Formats: sequence, structure tokens, C-alpha cells
Amino acid sequence: MNRDRSRFLLAAASGVLAGAVVLLVRPEVDWTSVFPPLFVSLIALLASSFKDASSNLSSSPAGNLSNPYQVAFSAAGVAGLLWNLKRDEIRCDNVVFKILGFEHEGETISAERFRQALHLEDRAAFKLAFEHAKSGRRRSPMDCRFVKPGGGVVWVELTLCPVLDEQGHLQIAGAITEVTERKRTESLLDRGVAYMEAILENTKNIVFSIDADYRLTVFNSRFRANMRAAFGKRIHAGDSVFEISPSDIAPTWKPRFARALAGESFQIEEGFNIKGRRFYFHISLRPIRESGRVVGATVYSRNITQQKLREREWVEAKEKAEESDRLKSAFLANMSHEIRTPLNAVMGFAQLLKTGEGTEAEREKFLDIILSNGDHLLRILGDIIELAQIESNQLRVEPVMFDLHMMLSETYSAFHDRIQGADGSSVELVMDNQLQGTEFVLCDETRLKQIVYNLISNSIKFTAEGSIHVGYDRGEEGMLEFYVADTGSGVPESMRELIFKRFRQGDSQAGKRNDGVGLGLSICQGLVSLLGGSIWIEANHPHGAVFRFTIRDLSHGAGNGGVSAGKSNIHGDSDQSLQRKIQEGSKVLVAEDDDMNFQVVDEILRKEKLVSIRAVNGEDAVSAVERDLEIKLVVMDISMPVLNGLEATRLIKQRRPDLPVIAHTAHAMQSDLDRALQAGCSDCLVKPINIERFKQLIARYV
Repeated sequence: MNRDRSRFLLAAASGVLAGAVVLLVRPEVDWTSVFPPLFVSLIALLASSFKDASSNLSSSPAGNLSNPYQVAFSAAGVAGLLWNLKRDEIRCDNVVFKILGFEHEGETISAERFRQALHLEDRAAFKLAFEHAKSGRRRSPMDCRFVKPGGGVVWVELTLCPVLDEQGHLQIAGAITEVTERKRTESLLDRGVAYMEAILENTKNIVFSIDADYRLTVFNSRFRANMRAAFGKRIHAGDSVFEISPSDIAPTWKPRFARALAGESFQIEEGFNIKGRRFYFHISLRPIRESGRVVGATVYSRNITQQKLREREWVEAKEKAEESDRLKSAFLANMSHEIRTPLNAVMGFAQLLKTGEGTEAEREKFLDIILSNGDHLLRILGDIIELAQIESNQLRVEPVMFDLHMMLSETYSAFHDRIQGADGSSVELVMDNQLQGTEFVLCDETRLKQIVYNLISNSIKFTAEGSIHVGYDRGEEGMLEFYVADTGSGVPESMRELIFKRFRQGDSQAGKRNDGVGLGLSICQGLVSLLGGSIWIEANHPHGAVFRFTIRDLSHGAGNGGVSAGKSNIHGDSDQSLQRKIQEGSKVLVAEDDDMNFQVVDEILRKEKLVSIRAVNGEDAVSAVERDLEIKLVVMDISMPVLNGLEATRLIKQRRPDLPVIAHTAHAMQSDLDRALQAGCSDCLVKPINIERFKQLIARYV
């Protein structure tokens, strides 16, 4: 071993020994700090091996691997090169040729070929590193790509360092290690990190993680934004999660984080008050493990406030539906009672009349009872129809100019006689207003009277003794405020809102003692709303109940609006023509498919000395009118087979436009009556038949 080689080997041994000592004594030291002496050792060994192996390259079957140092480097996957700047050629071992895919044509390659093999995107970085090495500055290892002759790409880690040859000329020594697999792994990791970041940043949910000391490690922008919006905190990695949160968070959340850090995965739902609002979150906590050891915890939080609100709405809707079903069941049971009670009287006294027993006075009494209970059944059906019309917005308001004082006087007279006629009555009806002179208002008189009647009737049912006061006051902007006050059983505080609901009665026990199906006040509320007002029960009344409601006087500030004083009668009930004599022997066509209904109409016509002709369907009715021109009136049932009453009326009106047609129908809804009038009917008669009303219509049209 000559003197120069001894010097190189001594330097290499010194470098290796120095690096090894540092790593053994201070293992916490970064390996990069001991890289320089190791690199010097590598270059020294390479230079020595290149020099001594040159004579063996051609004779040794293993090429320059005959040198023991090169064998060690080859086994480690490290290739060495020496760049001769003067000749611009690179001397390298077999590993370099293998890594770069060059054909082995000797121990040197041209520097130009080496540069051309560099990937285009890496040439600038290599040039800069090469210039730094030439100037005597060492750079950290660089990763670059080489394009193999066959077209493939290989990644290498390249380290360059300036050295002097035996003549003192500058050369560049380098170490090459193939890192293609490492770069592929890094690429996959980078891609995974990018995907994860994209997922974290694009989710609408809060995601963050903490270490074992409850300090933030990773979090997404949603968490950052929420913390700033909710608590005005700017957060950073390393912040204690409890230092950036309100003080009341720690007692609840520290045990939860501890459970996750102990290795438990669990989920909870939690509500937070943030700036006066309540927010709900579904929160999932899971431990983070490295090599089987828990090093932190991750938290995934989803805002479920809207879901909670919907659940609450569903619960409320379910409760309302159940309450509605309960009320309907109670209503049906009450309806059964209310219908069967008068029907029992009708059926019972009808059977007594059929026996033919009893005096004339008794038979008259039985008939009065039957008629009275029949009227009661009609009122029940009327209430149901009225409520259905209100809820389906089919009830029309027909404002007319009328005398309010006269209407209240008529109301007083009707109920005064009713109260005084009751056995043992000790209730006094008092009208608080002096009903002298006139007080014209523009409103729907029929609906207003219906509201007042219902409220007074309600007070009579629940007032055993004392008084019932009725009155009104004029308010602002054309509003009229009415009141009905009684000294009865009153309305419990808990029922003051519910009493206006359908199927409700203020006192269920009192309701059992009095007739009614619990629709009167609901109807009143609907009618008051149609008239532009509101209805309520006066609170804190010591005795009985005080009902108040308002309506709008449409004449306020608008004159009469073209409405005449006094209600027009579209049916002509008060027309003088009703007093004219019926032309005896006139023919009346009765279109009715039900035998019993026909017999009733036929009997009334017979008593009026009129001739009835029957048609059992609409088609027969049209044919009869065409055949017999002496028919003066048609009584038309609406629901009939073959051709219904509406279509039959249209055809009759096409053939005989002047022939009056009276719709006789069980369809009592206002919309049904409107359709009959639109089809051409002159008037409507609702079943069950009112004989006096029927006689008036006969007198009008025959």
C-alpha cells in the first residue's frame, strides 16, 4: 500500500470512526450532522478504489467489484462517480451503468451523455448543484430523474462534492443511490394526504384531533371558522383545546377526551348555547393509535340542529294528530248521543201515534215533540255543514246595509220569550244599549246575527241563574265590538284558548248536562274572521264568562258603497207575488228517484190542488217537459240516475228557458247550491223539506 493510498484510507477510517462515535454517544443528534465525515470517507474510499481497480477492470470477471470497498458500496446500492472537469468525462463503476440503464462500454462515460440523460425538468437544479460543487460549496443530496435509453425514468439521490486529484486539479465526486421506489411511495403518500386534506376541507362537518396532552394537532377550516364565530378565538396547532374553549366546557369534555385517549370509541349528541341560540351536534370520538399505542384522539362533529327541529316538529305533529284523533273520537261519541237522543223522541212518539191510542191533545203533543226534535237534528247537521264551509273557504260574505238596533231588538225578543218560557227559569236577559233610533251598518247581517245567537245560546246553556248582558261599542277605524257576559259556570283558564277549537266544550261535565256538539264557538270564530274581526274570552272575570268579538263596519269612510238600506231577498220571500193565488190544476213535474221523497212532495201538491207528474231520472224529466207543454213548474232532485239533475236542468232550459226549475236537494253546502243556480235553477229547496217554504215557492212560480 503506497503512501497516497494510506492517506486516503486513513481519512476514510477517521471519518467513519468520528460519525460512529457521535451516533453512539449522542443518539438524539440528527444524522445529517454526521453526514459530512461519512461523505468524506465515501469519497476517499471511492478515489482509492478507482485508482487501484483500474488495472483489474479488464481482467476481473466482476469488473471493478474486485475492490472490497466497492463490493460493500454495491451491496448497499450506492454507486460512485468521479467527474474529470478537464476532460469533461465521468469515471464510474458498474452500479452507475446499471442504475442509469447505460450499456457498459468501459469505465467512463461522456459528461454530455450524462447531462442529456437528465430529465428536462431536473436539468436546471442539477446545473445549480454542479456549479455549487465546483465553487467548493456542498449541497444537501438532491433527487433527480434520469431517462433510460429504453424510455423509462429512474429516480436517484445524487450528492456532489469537490475533490482534488493527485496533481491538485479540481474534480467532482458523486454518490448515486436509486430511490425510484421511495419516490413512488412518497407520491402515494402525498396523494393520500392531498385526498385527506380535500375531504377535510370540503366537508361541512367539524373535524379535529388532539394529542395526549389535549393539544390540537390537525383540524379543518370548518372547525377554525366555527371557533372564531362562536368564541372569537383564532386557533393554531399546539393550542390546548380547553384554553380556546369556554370555561364550562372542560368539566364535561375532559372526561370524554380521556375515554378516547384510553382507547374507547363512542358517539354522543350534545347541545351548545352559542350567542343566544341552541345548536345540536352528533359527535364521534375515536382514539389514534401508532404501533398499537394510543397517541391522540380524533373528533368528528356533525351539526344536527335542523334534524332536531324536524324531529321536534314531527313529535308535535304526531301529538296533534293523536289529539285530533282523540277529539274526533270524542266528537263522534258525542254526535251519536246528540243524534240518537232527539231521534229516540222522534221514533218513540211516532210509534205511539201509530197505535192510534190517546186523546187528540196527546197526539198533538206527540207531533210537536217530533217536530221539535226534528228541528234539533237539523241544527246539528247545520252546524256541521257550516263548519265544513268555513274550513273549506266556501262561505261567502254578503254585506248589506241594515239597522243594527232592529237586529238586536229582534234578538232580544226571540231569546227573552225563550228564557221566560222555560220552566223555573231565573235568568234575566239584559240589552245594555238603548236601542232607540237607528244605527245603520254595512255588514253581513245573517252572519252577525248567527254569531250573537250562538253566544247567547251558549250562555243560556251554562247559566242556571243570574243574568246575561248583551251590548256593543263603536271602536276606531270602523270596528264594532260586541260582548255577551253571563253569570254562569265560567270557563277554566286552561280552556280559554282550546274552547274555540273544533269538538271542544269548556266544561265536559256541563256539556253532558246541556245539548250541543262543541261546534258553536268554533263556528263563531270562523264567522268573526270572515267579517274582519277577532273573538276572545275576557280574562280574570270573577263570575261567569265574558265573550267579546269585533267586526268591521264596511260603511265606515266609504258611504253606502251602492248598497241599499235593507237586505235584499234573492228568493223573494217577502215579495208580494207570494200572496197571489195558486192556479189550481196546474201541472208540476217532480223529478225524484226516491219513492218516499216523492210521496211527501206529491202530498203537498195534492193539498194545494195541483197535479204532479213524476220522472224517476233526469232523462225522463227532459222527455216529459218536451212532451207536455202544460207543465208550469219542475221540482228537480239533483242526485238521480241516468242523467243528474244539473244536466237535466241545463237541457230543459235550452228547450224551455222560461220554465222555472226548483232544485230539491240534500246537498246543503253553499257551493252545491251555487252550482244548481248556475245550471239554471230558479231557486233551491234543501231537504228535509220545509212545507211553508215550499208553498211560498209554489205561489211564486205557479
